[in-house]
Amino acid sequence: MRAVLAIAAVSALLAAGPASAAEREYALAAAFKSWCLGASPDFKALDARAAARKLTVENDDKTDTQAEGAVETKVWEVADDPSGAYALTGGTVLNHGKRVTICGVAAPDASGKDMMELLSQPEQLGPPVGQRESDDGVQRITEFKAPFAHTTILLADGTPQSALGIILNITEVREPGR
Repeated sequence: MRAVLAIAAVSALLAAGPASAAEREYALAAAFKSWCLGASPDFKALDARAAARKLTVENDDKTDTQAEGAVETKVWEVADDPSGAYALTGGTVLNHGKRVTICGVAAPDASGKDMMELLSQPEQLGPPVGQRESDDGVQRITEFKAPFAHTTILLADGTPQSALGIILNITEVREPGR
């Protein structure tokens, strides 16, 4: 009997249409944890996982110059999330021995205010460790404590302009000898 009720409840949620704001931000936070917080950022591993899921590559850029070093970035569309599509982002830069690796999620329809409130909860990322506006005043940038050495978690959102949209990422910076 419980299985029948559970199936009916799930069916009702799926039939209800688009997710509420709280559901959307919760789904994005869960996606970020799943894609980006299982281990220290690793672009090759992320690329392999995205390929295994057969995600659509929206952007794939690779350059190698003396000034910038070896740079590779990708953006995948995750279209099958019940709360709505979002972008999965990843990249790596290697320049003079310094390696920067990034993993993140982005969604143009998510509320920065709601996402910040959710991520600030103890069972999520906990209270922010810093916050500022971007130089142009368009975004609020909030930093959270990251679970790995040499990493930073940032949430950028359109709150200063009362605009929707979030970018949530973890960045690892490894310098030679560290």
